Amino acid sequence: MVGGIELVIIGFVVSMTAMMFWGLYDASRYPEHAWRAVGSDRSAWQLVIFFGGMIGTLIYLASVRPRLRQVPLALPTPAGWYPDPSGAPVVRWYDGAGWTHHTAPMA
Repeated sequence: MVGGIELVIIGFVVSMTAMMFWGLYDASRYPEHAWRAVGSDRSAWQLVIFFGGMIGTLIYLASVRPRLRQVPLALPTPAGWYPDPSGAPVVRWYDGAGWTHHTAPMA
């Protein structure tokens, strides 16, 4: 028979484990360029979270995650010639913000 104190301990261990796995998932979902932008290393923080458990996760949440959330997840597409999005056999100039009317034959 499991008593009250054992249930509390089991609940605490399950909570710590769940928080650690959530921290590992959260750290892994940010792209590498976001980690470089905040001056951190994803692998190092994953080790801190894994070996630090709940404490490591709380440190990650307080120190790095707020800065990671400010970095755009997608890099902007640079200006250049790209295959026409309409499927026409030409390349179209993308100016970094949108497609222009300039086209050229496909090479």
